[in-house]
Amino acid sequence: MTPKRLPPPGFAPILFILAALILFAALPAAAEEMALDNGRIRAEFNDRGLVSIAAPKAGRTLAFSADPSSVTIDGVPILIGDLGPAEIETTPAKVAYRYARDPFTFDVVYELKPAWDFLTKQIIVASARSRAFRINEVKVLASS
Repeated sequence: MTPKRLPPPGFAPILFILAALILFAALPAAAEEMALDNGRIRAEFNDRGLVSIAAPKAGRTLAFSADPSSVTIDGVPILIGDLGPAEIETTPAKVAYRYARDPFTFDVVYELKPAWDFLTKQIIVASARSRAFRINEVKVLASS
C-alpha cells in the first residue's frame, strides 16, 4: 500500500477560491436595465420589447403586459414577440430588436432623442428571398 500524498499547506484554500471563481463566472450576469430616458419621456424594455412608457413630470405611466406588435403578411398574422429570442442592440437613444422567421427578418426599433416628447417605433420587414410580399396590417401597440 502506497501512502497518500497530501497537498502542500495552504493549497486547499487556493483550490476553494478557484472553485468559487469558476462558479461565479458560470452564473448569468444580472440583466442590465434597458431604458431610454431624455428627462421628458422614459421608456423601459425587457428582452421582448417595450414594457412601459412614462412622462415623469406629468406623473403618468402606461404599462404593457407584452409588446404586442404584429404584422399580417400575405394574409398570415405574425405576432412579432412570439418569434423567439431577439438580437438586441442598445445605444443611448435607441433600442433595436431583430427577429427572424424564414424567410423574413423583423427589426423593431425604438428611438428617443434628447429634445423629443415622444418615442418612435419602426417595424421593418425584409425578405431573405427577395420575393414580393404584401403587408396587409400592422398593429404597433396595445395597452394592458
